[in-house]
Amino acid sequence: MTHDELQNDLAKHLRVGTDRMVWTNMQLGPSGSPRPDVFTVNRSLAGFRTDCYEIKVSLAGLRRDVTSGEWQSYLRFGHAVWFAFPRGMAPLDLVPKECGVILRGDGWRAARKPVAQVLETLPRDAWLKLLMEGVRDEAEPKPRHMSYWEAQELARKKWG
Repeated sequence: MTHDELQNDLAKHLRVGTDRMVWTNMQLGPSGSPRPDVFTVNRSLAGFRTDCYEIKVSLAGLRRDVTSGEWQSYLRFGHAVWFAFPRGMAPLDLVPKECGVILRGDGWRAARKPVAQVLETLPRDAWLKLLMEGVRDEAEPKPRHMSYWEAQELARKKWG
């Protein structure tokens, strides 16, 4: 799968059967602000949580991001940072221990949970950007059909 295909597939996975609002490829503020591939905010007044997902399609791309420390810029906006890539593309120990890993095989599966940080709210510019630009993404029709894996995942989350 290409980067954009993985990004859209992960966004779809995160929308189905969850309480998350999901944005893709959106800069979180003015020019120069971080632009995670997928960004989520829980629909909850009591359980505010944001997650930043970075899609990788090559081992070289993963190494470049880890070495540069680019992922750390997301910590201003997210409780947690996740790296998302195809299963078998890279060893998990290449990803910083603070970050989660979600792998794409037959479906998406969390391979390692991230270390969540405390984040009371987002910067004002990020909220404005989400409201102005994000409405379009949220207005897209939700998928009516689920894959077998998605249906199982939804049932597992709901009934254990």
